[in-house]
Amino acid sequence: MKRVRTVDDVMNHSVVSVGLDATVREIVRVLRRWEVSAVPVLSAEGRGVGVVSEADVLRKVPGDAHDDGRAPTASRLMTAPAVTVLRGATIAGAARLMGRGRLKRLPVVDEEGRPVGVVSRGDLLKVHLRSDAELA
Repeated sequence: MKRVRTVDDVMNHSVVSVGLDATVREIVRVLRRWEVSAVPVLSAEGRGVGVVSEADVLRKVPGDAHDDGRAPTASRLMTAPAVTVLRGATIAGAARLMGRGRLKRLPVVDEEGRPVGVVSRGDLLKVHLRSDAELA
């Protein structure tokens, strides 16, 4: 019997995140440094409470905002609640969730809501790749 593949099998186990009080400048630095288009926002307890994407920053931050008290923090920029998936979720379930929400990636959380990775559309497609030997 074939084992059902889970999100944990294909996800990226690295988690790049920001806190609720991260400034726009800090968020943009993280996005650029790690070459990602969105980051989970974590509460003081380490639980995912939202996500800030490049689109959130562009849509919600005035062009003249600086780190002088006028620029919003992650708590104001984030889309909340965060749409997440449990690490034990099936790949098919994660794909449906991403499709319904038109999401490119999902933060992966443990049973307490703490981030343990990120899964992207490309990660989910990995299950359809087979070696030449398997195809033969």
